Amino acid sequence: MLIRIGYDISFELANPTPLITMLYVHPSRRKDLRAAEEITVAPDVPVHTYQDSFGNICGRLLAPAGTVRFTLDIAIEDSGQPDAESPEAAQHSIEDLPDEALRFFGRAEHIRRSNRACHEGPCRVGRVPFGKDLAGNETHRGAGVERQVVALAFDLAGNLY
Repeated sequence: MLIRIGYDISFELANPTPLITMLYVHPSRRKDLRAAEEITVAPDVPVHTYQDSFGNICGRLLAPAGTVRFTLDIAIEDSGQPDAESPEAAQHSIEDLPDEALRFFGRAEHIRRSNRACHEGPCRVGRVPFGKDLAGNETHRGAGVERQVVALAFDLAGNLY
């Protein structure tokens, strides 16, 4: 089946601002795209892409002051089948994790502090249940984009921002 994926995201920036974006389809799914993944940035500024240590494609740019807009509209081929699940998988309490695992939580703390400035609207949606399936029952999680957004939207206590 073909699934139409994309977004239209705008930011109002008071000053030129360095940004790192995670808006690209994961490399494991790029072969399923039906056209070249061409993210539009307005105003037109150079975007340098690189792969992070988790295999995600990131975009790095210096956004000018004013409105900056990112858009994508593309189709991806998908089987329509849900992602594989591991019913026996468990979510461990933070205090039970080994020290070397804690380095992966630094970004969540930074994002939590950054989002603290948002008092209304989509930055503060509510709480989610404790457990491994924090993304809920999204039909098309396998498209690669949603998982990245979800990973950045939750803090360690399960608060949705």
